[in-house]
Amino acid sequence: MQRGFGSVPTLQGGKMDKLNGLISFSGMKTYIAVDSEIVGKSWQVQLGCQTDNIGGANVLKRAPVVHERFPLDAEMVKFCNLWGGLMLHNSTSRKGKGVGVEIVVEVALVQAPYFKSGETSVADWVDRIRQAPAPWAELEFENIIMTFESRFIRNLDCPDEVAKLLGYHNVEAIS
Repeated sequence: MQRGFGSVPTLQGGKMDKLNGLISFSGMKTYIAVDSEIVGKSWQVQLGCQTDNIGGANVLKRAPVVHERFPLDAEMVKFCNLWGGLMLHNSTSRKGKGVGVEIVVEVALVQAPYFKSGETSVADWVDRIRQAPAPWAELEFENIIMTFESRFIRNLDCPDEVAKLLGYHNVEAIS
């Protein structure tokens, strides 16, 4: 088995999704080693960030649900799904304690271009992160997470300015 690229963020509680900059491809088997402190305590991993259910639509142009959540209910959790997608960790509890989760996979996960306002430096983004090979990229700001096809951000020099163009002015840039 190989370990996923990069560091997996520390999980924090509070009904939120935490991106980790990794993507799982369709049908890829993935194992997550879970810290015993969070086993069975409402933490889960989610594949895919589009969480709507269009099952009631008159015409379907895709599967009604294209994400899946897996509970972190053992110290080693195996999962895969039909669609794959960006990987998120989330908790349905507000009583989260910061703990680590290690991702171990049968085949390598692919690093996604991922910029987080206030944490990712623009220099790191320009020098290496924006060239990560995954087909989808994420730009995360205080109140919004935007997903783009990676080809649209390969030459983006100022990711911190994107949110400002959309009217989000609480954007932190670090150097």
